[in-house]
Amino acid sequence: MTSVSKPPYVDDFIRLYESGQSFQKIASQFPVSWATVRRRLIAAGVSIRNGKDAPRKLTVTPAFMDGVRRGSAKNRIQIPGIDGLIQRYTDGESEQALAREAGVSRHTFRARLLERGIEPRGASEANALRMQSMTKQERSKLAKAAHDALRGKKRPESELHQRAIARQETLQYQSPAERVFIAMLERAGVVGLTPQKAVGRYNVDIAVEEPRIAVEIEGHRRETRLRNIPSGYNKRTKYLLNRGWHVLIIRVDGVRHFLTDGARDYLIALIDELRSDKSGGCQYRVISGNGDPMPIRSLKSNRRTAVESP
Repeated sequence: MTSVSKPPYVDDFIRLYESGQSFQKIASQFPVSWATVRRRLIAAGVSIRNGKDAPRKLTVTPAFMDGVRRGSAKNRIQIPGIDGLIQRYTDGESEQALAREAGVSRHTFRARLLERGIEPRGASEANALRMQSMTKQERSKLAKAAHDALRGKKRPESELHQRAIARQETLQYQSPAERVFIAMLERAGVVGLTPQKAVGRYNVDIAVEEPRIAVEIEGHRRETRLRNIPSGYNKRTKYLLNRGWHVLIIRVDGVRHFLTDGARDYLIALIDELRSDKSGGCQYRVISGNGDPMPIRSLKSNRRTAVESP
């Protein structure tokens, strides 16, 4: 019988666990879940510490495993070359692909893995190994297929809002220009600033919480420099205005319009103005990076009061 290698990373799991690391800490360093770390340590005979690292009761009982090993001689499906298939599984090939090649169900192939004491991979680990084995072109093709499947489908507002909240928490889309402008405002004593504020389905570049001003720094990304104002900005701006936010768009391009103290001073003056003006209308203004007024495109909104910069 062909010898079967042990599951990947086991030696690393044992070394890190015996050094005092938790299941979660170990799992964060590998493409596996904490539960996979725990199961493999138990299978390797490692003594599990008391407390939160103590194992839960196994759902696969000895009686079940005994039945799997024995099977039914009459109904048992024979799989030619099973040893080689299992070796390929431990080398990283997928359970589904190997089962299809053998002409059996995934359930049958998994039973053969369990017979040999091999723990099937979890979904996250299987997906990580799959992506590692693919070329860049194959990964791009897979991503394109996923995007094509979603294109045109309307997502519920609640899902879009949760995505916006996630972007606010991670700040993964915060630009250098936004970080610079926040630092400029904080040095001037402005407080109550929230970067990448989630407002419904959208994220505001910088939100002034009181009064509610959505500050959008436009043109610091390549696509906005090349195509002027993106078509989605009109829809986005109306969305913010209709939800009670004033909108200040600051246009910068690194060529003629740079982000300067003029834009900072303009925003500070606007904050003071809106705090004293309780008229209730939401304002929409556009300035350059040096604080000079710029033309305002026509927008239709139920709650907008478009105001040219003085």
